[in-house]
Amino acid sequence: PAPLLITEEMMRDMKPGAVIVDLASEAGGNCAVTEAGKDVFRHGVTVLAPLNVPASMPTHASQMYARNMSDRSSTKPPSGRSQEEAADD
Repeated sequence: PAPLLITEEMMRDMKPGAVIVDLASEAGGNCAVTEAGKDVFRHGVTVLAPLNVPASMPTHASQMYARNMSDRSSTKPPSGRSQEEAADD
């Protein structure tokens, strides 16, 4: 089980609108009110407890890379030179 790092009392002392992302939710969570796979709102604080976070990372990384490549290939400097050549100026 994951160690308890954030108690409910600590949550009461947080500013309204604070967000906790508990990456240990599958192991019981580091926050007292964590419910694995659910978003919990208590004492004005939102606790997000996503499951299997590492599995979602490659998808997001691939999407960001594809977006960067798309943006890069669709933008040409006014002179018609490649971006690498223009960056040397």
